[in-house]
Amino acid sequence: MNNDTHGSEIVKAAPAPVENYQREQAELIRSVIAPDLNDIELAYFLEAAKALRLNPFQRQMYAIVRGSGEKRRLTLQVGIDGYRALAERSLQYGGQVGPWWCGDDEVWHEVWLSKKPPAAARIGIVRRDFAEPLYAVALYTSYAVAENKLWEKMPDVMLAKCAESLALRKAFPAETAGLYTHEEMMQAGGNEELDALAEEYAIAPEIINRYMDVTHITSKQMVAILQNNERVRCELWARTKGITKQQVWAYMVAEKITYAALWDRIVRNGVGIWEQIGGNQ
Repeated sequence: MNNDTHGSEIVKAAPAPVENYQREQAELIRSVIAPDLNDIELAYFLEAAKALRLNPFQRQMYAIVRGSGEKRRLTLQVGIDGYRALAERSLQYGGQVGPWWCGDDEVWHEVWLSKKPPAAARIGIVRRDFAEPLYAVALYTSYAVAENKLWEKMPDVMLAKCAESLALRKAFPAETAGLYTHEEMMQAGGNEELDALAEEYAIAPEIINRYMDVTHITSKQMVAILQNNERVRCELWARTKGITKQQVWAYMVAEKITYAALWDRIVRNGVGIWEQIGGNQ
């Protein structure tokens, strides 16, 4: 559901040159690493890997296909080793501090020994040109995948990878812009619930993806926001219709209504509200 490089989902793409790969290598990648890709998707994946200088054979980059027919989407994801490689190439990567884990008691531990999964993991990334490390915290409830063997066997390791991904993205925004790691995106699954909400609320998937990229939130968190936050719901609906935030605000001020009341009007008369707000320029 997204147009960026990693954590991005592509509906259509023109075939890209793959001259850096022998045909045998390309077919090996298709058969072993990305068996679900068609020719156009494979070409796009290889071109993206070449542009990022990431090696699919070393699991630095993944290609995941979700859905079918018109809802078929190609998602490019970077492995945590790929993220580290991108950071190291900046020549400012100074390693990391941590990880630490905590339970519901909010007490941080250097080693997680409990049989119960940790509630959160925290990691700091060191940049040589920064005075202090940049820290990030990943919550188990945001990233854990139910009935997944890796998450069941080593929840502390998987959660630490998610925290490291968040911290690396904060420390190296230019190198990782729009990219999400495989560990972060495992919880996305087919995004059935998010897709259903997008259709129900008449919000374009690419608008939702762009919001998730900017705010660095997961699919689970996006679902909760759409269900409970009328302001975000109204603004994303407006963007889908080509209406600016300023136009929405002008309409609300003129009508003296809240976002909740505005959403109620959208549900009852979306086309009419679209025309009325669009006329407030």
